[in-house]
Amino acid sequence: MKRLAIYKWLACFVGLSALMGCSSTTKVALMSNGDLEGQTIPYEKADRWLVGKSCGNEQSLAQALRDATLGTRYDTLVNVTVKTSVSVFSAHNCITIIGKGLSSKTMNLKGQEG
Repeated sequence: MKRLAIYKWLACFVGLSALMGCSSTTKVALMSNGDLEGQTIPYEKADRWLVGKSCGNEQSLAQALRDATLGTRYDTLVNVTVKTSVSVFSAHNCITIIGKGLSSKTMNLKGQEG
């Protein structure tokens, strides 16, 4: 009898977990669409928090970066938190990024904005 109750509880827990989905968070130092060759990144100059998201059947980290920088003067994110979440329903699968914005166009070769 106890064993049956444990199996029912376990089946319920696994079923709810499958419906709610899972997520994972990681840190990334730098993401950019700009030209950073030969430049030192001035992390301390990053000023505005930007958020980007890519969801659906096909998620892309690059699309999340484009979403975060769309309509801003920034093309680079530093100190980025990347959160991936998956669910049974593919429309709810997402990549979300949060980071501080920088513009590679205003950096010089010594990494100072100018």
